[in-house]
Order: sequence, then structure tokens, then C-alpha cells
Amino acid sequence: MNAQPKSNGSNGRCTCQRGAEEALCESEERFRSVVESAIDAIVLADQEGNVISWNRAAHRLFGYTAEEVAGKPLTILMPARYREAHQRGVERMRANGGSRVIGKTLELHGLKKDETEFPLELSLGTWKTKDGTFYSGIIRDITERKQLQDRLIQAEKLASLGTLVSGMAHEINNPIQGILGMAELIVDETDPATIKEYTQDIIGYSKHIATLVHDFACYARSNAHEDEVEVDLCERLAEAVKMVRRCPHFGAVEVVTQFQPIPRLRARRVEIDQIFVNLVTNAVQAMDGRGRLEVATQSQSGTLTVRISDTGLGIPKELRRQIFDPFFTTKEPGKGTGLGLSIVYQIVNKYGGTIGLESEEGQGATFTVQFHADNRREETHDGVPGPYYGRRADGACAGSR
Repeated sequence: MNAQPKSNGSNGRCTCQRGAEEALCESEERFRSVVESAIDAIVLADQEGNVISWNRAAHRLFGYTAEEVAGKPLTILMPARYREAHQRGVERMRANGGSRVIGKTLELHGLKKDETEFPLELSLGTWKTKDGTFYSGIIRDITERKQLQDRLIQAEKLASLGTLVSGMAHEINNPIQGILGMAELIVDETDPATIKEYTQDIIGYSKHIATLVHDFACYARSNAHEDEVEVDLCERLAEAVKMVRRCPHFGAVEVVTQFQPIPRLRARRVEIDQIFVNLVTNAVQAMDGRGRLEVATQSQSGTLTVRISDTGLGIPKELRRQIFDPFFTTKEPGKGTGLGLSIVYQIVNKYGGTIGLESEEGQGATFTVQFHADNRREETHDGVPGPYYGRRADGACAGSR
């Protein structure tokens, strides 16, 4: 009897298995090639927050080789002020799998091997396997972008100071004339009580001038190296109105304030001043020295709201989607840079906020700036901010009126 041919099932299975393994190897090699050739740094970490993968761009950015960081905690890549908040975030992820930053884009600072800090943009992701949860971070150095933004902000500040300086000259001239008059009277005065009275007037005028100069200097200075502090939005809005009120074009505009107590916002003060001075100036100019300016603050359900309204000519419907575009302006040539509201938008967005516009032609306009408490910061510890991210809400706008 002839022997039956042996089944080739096992050989078939081996062939299929080898084919699958080869395909998997090819896929892994393609993935590795993409990661290694990426311009942005790509860092992978395990559920303990330790580095498991590190591409060439990460080496260039941070200065560490892949061997130096393998198995090391991610905290070596961040300034000390972020580390405790980061560790709490990792522990929270391990406990319940929840995080408010996964899938978001963050702006914060990184720490190089040589201990220098730099601003970066970080996109976070996560995935799960049978071996646990893993995290990916795509990191981009935004030093040049931040420097450009700071230069644009400074240029716009200096342009707006051109309209403020004539008002400042008037404000300073009055007390200077008072000081001169009091000094001339003192020369021939012999009564000690009268001399003391004149001297007190001179001191008062001098303090007024010092305050004016300080206000303008704070607004004009560069914001590149200023740290974030706890900012009172009501106070900064009131200061912005006070500064713009000194301009000749303010005219007979009536000011109505409706301030409600609201939580402080951690931010650079000069950037918040930039937002409010720009919006108030635009509102006043839209009324051509006659009308009603309303400024209001409100806090509700974790949202900090600032409204600035005018009774000017309003903004035509066909222009509303353009006014936030860089270099777009409705002002006459030489009277606007077209960068004001574009910069305002960038600053608001930087702090996780939104800016919106409501306007009817011939009935004025209202700009609404909102900062969302739940978006503004992931965590704070001892007054030090954790990561923050910007978000564009539907219908929010961006540019210059």
C-alpha cells in the first residue's frame, strides 16, 4: 500500500507566520525611519513617565543622546517648577486614566542638557497595549516664533504710543506749569505756613508727573523677559481706560464701568495691558470723540469675561471676518498698522481664551474676551503655572480694526 502524502498544514502555517513577521518588521522599520527623519522631537514614555524612545531631533533639541535618556524620567527635560505638577499628572493617569492635556497642544518651557531653558510647543498622545499605557510627545522649539511675536507686540505698542504721547504731553504740561508757578511764589514768600503749603502743592504735582511717566514706561517697555504674575483684570482694564482717556481724540466720550469681582489671571501684565489698551483705543476712535464707552467684567462658572462696548458706527458685516487678519485695517493710511487686533488675538489665544465680536452697522460694537478657568492652566503649585494651551472656540475671531 502506498504511503499517504503528509499534510503540509504546518508548513503553511510557518510560511504565513514568517510572512506576518516580515511585514511587521517592515512596518516597524518604516515607522522608525519616519520618526528618525522627523524635524520635530518625538519622545515616547512608559506609564511611569520614563523615556523609552528618543529620535535624532530630540537629541539636537535637548542635547542628550538616546542612551543618556533611556529609562530616565521625563522630569529631566523640564524646569524644576513643572516637575511636581507633572508627577501628580502621571499618578492621576495611572489611577484613573484621566488627563486634561492629552490630545491638546501645550506651550511651556523645556530644559536642555546644559541647563538652559527654551520655549516649546508640545502635542501629547497616549495608547494602550497588553503591556500597559504609553505616551508620545511631539516637541517643537518655538524660540524664534516667540521672539517674533514679542517684536510685533513691541512694534504695535510703540505705534499706539504715537497717539498717546500728545495726551501725555498735555497731562505733564499742566502740573509742570503748577510747579513753576508755586516755585516763583516761594521765592518772595516769607510766611513759613504759606511756603509749606506751596511746597506740598509742588510735591503733589511732582508725584502726579512721576505716576504718568511710570504708567507710560510700563506700557512701552519690552515684554520679552517679564515673568507671569497674578493679574487683576478689573485693575488693568481701569488703567487702560485711564491711559486712553489722556488722548486728544477721547473728546467727550462718556465712560460707564460695571466691574464685578473676578479671579486673577496668571499672565504677563504688559500683554494684558496690550489687549485692553488696543480694544479701548479702537472703541474710542470708532466714536470720534462723542459717545458711550462701556467696560465690564464678570465671572461665571469658571469663565472670566471682559466686555468693551462702544456706540460708534459699528463694523459692516462684510468686514467682520477680516478685521482680525494681520495688516487689515479700516483706518486711513498712516493711522493704523493693521496689527492691533491680530496681536490681541494671539495674546488671548496664548492664555487659552477667546475673543468675539458683536456689531450692528450704525449701532456700535462689542468685543468680548473670555478666559476659561478650566482651560487656562492644568495645575498650579506654589504660585508656579503648569502647562497651558490655547484653543480657538467656534465663532471666535482673530486680527486688526
